[in-house]
Amino acid sequence: MPMTAMPAEPCVVSLIEAQAERNGSRVALIGRDRVLTFDAMNRAANRLAGRLQAMLGPGSGFVAVCLPPCVERVIAVLGILKSGRGYVVIDPQLHDQGRRDLARHAEALCVVTDPTLAAGFDAGLRTLDVAECWRPGHDHNPGLHPGPEAAAYLRYTSGSTGQPKGVLHNHRAALGQGLAFVETVRLRADDCLCPVSFFPHALVLGSLITGAALHMVDAAGEGLRAIAGRLRQDRVTVLVCFPSMLRSLSKTLLPGGPLPDLRTVTLTGEAVAAGDINLALRLMPDGGTATNNYGSSEFVPIASHSIRDEVGDGDAVPAGRPPSGVEIRLVDANGDTVAPGEIGEITVRAPFMTSGYWKRPDLTQEVFGTLTPQDGQGHYRTGDVGCVGSDGLLRVLGRVDNQIKLRAYRITPEEIESVLLRHPGVADAAVRAVADGSGATFLVAYLVLAPGTAVEPAEVRRFAQDHLPRHMVPSAFHSIEALPRTVGGKLDRSALPGPGADGRIGDRR
Repeated sequence: MPMTAMPAEPCVVSLIEAQAERNGSRVALIGRDRVLTFDAMNRAANRLAGRLQAMLGPGSGFVAVCLPPCVERVIAVLGILKSGRGYVVIDPQLHDQGRRDLARHAEALCVVTDPTLAAGFDAGLRTLDVAECWRPGHDHNPGLHPGPEAAAYLRYTSGSTGQPKGVLHNHRAALGQGLAFVETVRLRADDCLCPVSFFPHALVLGSLITGAALHMVDAAGEGLRAIAGRLRQDRVTVLVCFPSMLRSLSKTLLPGGPLPDLRTVTLTGEAVAAGDINLALRLMPDGGTATNNYGSSEFVPIASHSIRDEVGDGDAVPAGRPPSGVEIRLVDANGDTVAPGEIGEITVRAPFMTSGYWKRPDLTQEVFGTLTPQDGQGHYRTGDVGCVGSDGLLRVLGRVDNQIKLRAYRITPEEIESVLLRHPGVADAAVRAVADGSGATFLVAYLVLAPGTAVEPAEVRRFAQDHLPRHMVPSAFHSIEALPRTVGGKLDRSALPGPGADGRIGDRR
């Protein structure tokens, strides 16, 4: 393979190519029916980059990727970056109109997909069959190494409903956040990493830079039982998932005992309860580590906290401390730093900030605006509230916009949910404020009961009364088969059931 010159400032492309050159025979990607070395992955991505250059010619812009979680999705992402363009992943589970809307909003030049999914896009949008990466072609490195300010990828935070909101990550942000994620996960070159049910861009790129093997699974397409078998068979050492996914996956995994090779479980994307940490520890042999990784679509990771021993049911799980180069500051509504120990909005600053929101300069200024004019650097306002304890650890208390004002009290739903999840008969829980027919507002708890349990909502209410202040005890407890989720897998509070025609919901006292 001919060598290409390393750019003055390394980027994710050059560093992954360097891994392929130094460690070409090491396993890079593991899928349901393919195992690829770094050399084979790099050559497949080069062939795809060549096809894109022949189709689009020189230039920049975004290329969409619409594929399930698989080795081809990673190859498509790398091939697009090698072609000198940025990528945007569009989830194939999104309805056709949603996929078309995201492609239009990103001004995608074409979409890399497969023939079964291509029909879901506008007729005028060019498509490239991802299978081209396996066909003979020019498989040497193109030699295009984008600069730090060039667009690497768009990550959409919504789009299944409402106006799409794309976060623009340039190559500096992609590299910096990827390496920061590697630090928080303590990823090593001999690890086998498996992200379940989502595509963590920073961690995917960071793992390829590090030289670790990336194990791709498709929760929707394969099912949890098949995934559980693959985690054991392929000797996964690092598992990354949402807490809600861990709760579902553990029902299949735990009867078989701990995964012998698993050394760390990282929970991210949702609030982490004490029971989630203890569940993660039970999946590993003695000495395993459960990590709460706090971040967002705009900035990952913000902070992390690793735990080796089970925690008490009543203990809150800290978000922890930031990785190297990341500064956290808590501010009030005016942007002034709050006193130590006080609650404030969590803001973040680092040398590898994102470029803001795609085609939304107003929102970029609002969320990434400069809070410290003296040094000219902006902070990202997370929209989360938190505090730093005497131990120096950040604790996230909930969302600014999720706070509920009820009878002069300000209530954070996540605090109530973490208590409800401590009940052994509750597998998942969500809380929201609901207005009844008279206009009165009350709290409703939505419960997903653990399989095989005979617990009644009234029993969970008594548990809540024993463990929560009176003003935080929900007025109604409603049993539900599953909590509604966004396409990205997060809780969709807006889709929780409202009151019926009589203004009542569930078991209201």
